[in-house]
Amino acid sequence: MVSLQRETLNLCPTDHPERSNALNNLAVAVRAQYVQNGELRLLQEVIALHREALTLRPNGHPKRSATLNNLAIALRTQFEQLGGNLNELIALHREALKLCPSGHPKRSSTLMHLSIAVQARYRVTKKKADLGFFIDLLEYAAIDEFSSLVDRFSAALFWTSAAREHRHTSAIQAYSTALNLFELCLITIPTFEKQLGLFTHRRLQEAKNLASSAASYAIEIGNTERAVEMLERGRGLLWSQMRGFRSPLDRLREVDTSLADQFSSISRALEVLAISLSDNAPQEYAGDGTGGIDNSATTDTLLRRKRLLLQELNEIISKIRATQGFDDFLRAKPFATLQTAAIHGPVILVNRHESRSDGIIILHDRAPIIIPLSSSFHKDIAAPYSLLMTITVRTDRPYAAVGKPEASSLGRILYSLWKLLVQPVVEKLKILNIPEQSRIWWCPTSVLSALPIHAAGPISRGESKYLCDIYVSSYTPTLSALITARGAQTSGTGNPSKVLAVAGPRLKMADEELNVITAQLGGRVTGLVNQAGTRLRVLQQLEDHPWAHFACHGHLSVNNPFRSSFELHEGSLTLLDIIQARLPSAELAFLSACHSAASDEKKYGIPDEVLHLAAAVQFCGFQSVIGTLWQMEDIDGPEVARHFYKYMGSNDGLEHSSTRSAMGLYDAIKKIREKYGMTLQRWVTFIHIGA
Repeated sequence: MVSLQRETLNLCPTDHPERSNALNNLAVAVRAQYVQNGELRLLQEVIALHREALTLRPNGHPKRSATLNNLAIALRTQFEQLGGNLNELIALHREALKLCPSGHPKRSSTLMHLSIAVQARYRVTKKKADLGFFIDLLEYAAIDEFSSLVDRFSAALFWTSAAREHRHTSAIQAYSTALNLFELCLITIPTFEKQLGLFTHRRLQEAKNLASSAASYAIEIGNTERAVEMLERGRGLLWSQMRGFRSPLDRLREVDTSLADQFSSISRALEVLAISLSDNAPQEYAGDGTGGIDNSATTDTLLRRKRLLLQELNEIISKIRATQGFDDFLRAKPFATLQTAAIHGPVILVNRHESRSDGIIILHDRAPIIIPLSSSFHKDIAAPYSLLMTITVRTDRPYAAVGKPEASSLGRILYSLWKLLVQPVVEKLKILNIPEQSRIWWCPTSVLSALPIHAAGPISRGESKYLCDIYVSSYTPTLSALITARGAQTSGTGNPSKVLAVAGPRLKMADEELNVITAQLGGRVTGLVNQAGTRLRVLQQLEDHPWAHFACHGHLSVNNPFRSSFELHEGSLTLLDIIQARLPSAELAFLSACHSAASDEKKYGIPDEVLHLAAAVQFCGFQSVIGTLWQMEDIDGPEVARHFYKYMGSNDGLEHSSTRSAMGLYDAIKKIREKYGMTLQRWVTFIHIGA
């Protein structure tokens, strides 16, 4: 690469019109070589090349500002290695900034580069004026509306880091700005799968931990309610965006039917746009009159269409917010709203960050209760996570066998969870007089989203008492998801609803599992077995059955989570199929499929997006979902189903039956443990998500 660029430069003598470009290209190639081996002579050559290029790009040249910045950045690298005078590189960045006035697309990045240079000077001089100056520059870079969102967000990330490091009063504002910009970056990307790429963007790696960082800082300064708000705002963004397109509009229709219909139509068009480009987007939905698109459309075409739709949507949202009683429509929820998630029991958020980690107990009638975890928690909890990922080997080969944790290894994981996290939380719950056998909800972050917190223990060596013997645990990806699930609950007779039971192929006990369900619930069960269980038939039947039971193989796609699926007799039911479904009466889904609730932060690199089949099913409107963290034994499906549906069918009419599902799973697992002495890896895999 370098040799080719040198040859190109030799072909461009001093008076050649392309010489400045050749100099710049060679400088880029030599800098890449310097980054690899660190030889200072290469860095000095880079500086010399940029200096010559600058002489060939005088005032008025369209690329002068870029060359000024490139030379200044090279000089800053030299300063970091050798020390020296920073004034020249700061002067170069200042000159570049003058060439990028308000409205220039590169103003934000130029402001950020100048800020970094001034920050380097502050580290040497410790002058307060420099501190205030470089923080102000980062703020200006983050809020410059004419610059690209990625440049602005990069600046906001630098702002959060610098403000936190120097305990600057703008730190909370910086975090709030960064969270808002990241969400804007996400919604302006045209398709759902392409949005995944934003999380792995080389310049935005810090975004993965932004919410946890913001929450940890807010806790550090004593603003616990703001910590909860920011943690909620920055997690589950993919689901939150799609859920925003499905905002309940019944109350608005009572006031303004036309406005509600406009919002619904454009939201549906945006949702279809977001998923239609996927290779496995269902073709049946491509031209349904609600905004379907031609998959051959270019990304630029899709982006232009999305911008137009977003502009229309924002105008309609403004009109809705101007309507009396709807001023908070689709706004970030304040803590007073978020804490209603705990109306039926405590919700425990677990925030993991390198600066500090905390358990946060949310109750419906008081401020958040902070439980500081060990200073080494961030590092210590990685060990049980890595062990679990090692012993539950996953593969992208469709329907390949997936490992089960060996009892000894799983035992170490569960005991580590008890000592590191769950024991201090349980001790605090008892102080708060939360009665045993009552329900609690876990809302974990980062690698904790993949760990079986519900079964932590034993509470002491040599015993067989685990957390599930003290409290009945459920999970929720976010507080908003739990609030939405509760809001979808309707008053019922207490009798079991209609159940769709699907038996997939190549599963020895699937037919028996369906027979067990039919024996418990009788004529309320619609069974789809063998060739009857096609993808289209399942999607059609789901619309008319509040309860659904899938007894089939599940496939978690490592490289593309949206290809994760349930195996059916003809093809498969993918996560995208489920996302696109409209299920107005959905209540309960039992996913008797391997690793239907498994997530893998290392492989996806998205710790807080909770991308798994169970999350997709909950997003589609099911209030409660039962899933598995890893491969289940075939014989366990019928046994768990027998006890679970017996419990669910025994409702006395005093409670909406789907809300009993957590207790039903708890009852089924308890009976099987007592009767058969089921090993750890067989019962721990079952989890409950939602209301």
